[in-house]
Amino acid sequence: MKNRLNPDEILVVKENRAQGLKKFSYRFKASKGERHWNNASEMIRRGVNSPKPIAYFERTKNAAITHNYYVCEFVADAFSARDAFMAFAEGEEQYAGFDKHIIYRAIAQFTCKMHNNQIVHYDLSGGNLLMTKNDHGLIDVTVIDIGRAAIFDGKRITEKMRLIDLMRICYKLDWPNREIFMQTYFDEFGKAFGPGWRKPLEYYEWKQQTKRKIKQALKRIRRKR
Repeated sequence: MKNRLNPDEILVVKENRAQGLKKFSYRFKASKGERHWNNASEMIRRGVNSPKPIAYFERTKNAAITHNYYVCEFVADAFSARDAFMAFAEGEEQYAGFDKHIIYRAIAQFTCKMHNNQIVHYDLSGGNLLMTKNDHGLIDVTVIDIGRAAIFDGKRITEKMRLIDLMRICYKLDWPNREIFMQTYFDEFGKAFGPGWRKPLEYYEWKQQTKRKIKQALKRIRRKR
């Protein structure tokens, strides 16, 4: 959407609405629009890139379970970690002009910095990490879809909490590339890279495959009706 006050600026408008069980659980939370605004503001304050928040809109009653909106800057000329990782899983060694190891390093540095700043995204799929080429020819990483993120004060982000994000990032990679990326992250983390990293990724892969099978089964049932 173009900014009517500045036609050269493109904005993103994210519509949020609670569905299913969330209509009940969200009653006890701030609206997603407000959560996006608060999280983006605090992430930027802590030096973690997220698109600049512009505004959020919500109703005065039942704000979290009725339509609400979050407006932020648009990240131009970006590609996602998902796009790059899918290419690497298919055997490509470069994406968007960058060697895969450079992309792995940029994402690992960004994600580790986010965790070191006491932030856990909780929905960090590859599509929620955007990358752009800066004026120095290097990669800038930006995180989006931050409504579920948890931002802590004075709390140590454990390895288990870090893996909640990492297993989602790695999902589109094949196993050899997953190991390369995880090794890169643990190098940034400054910790020994042990064998325990595989189990969370195996669980997440099983979970996603199971969800896909259930959805496909439900579609077949609907077609027969």
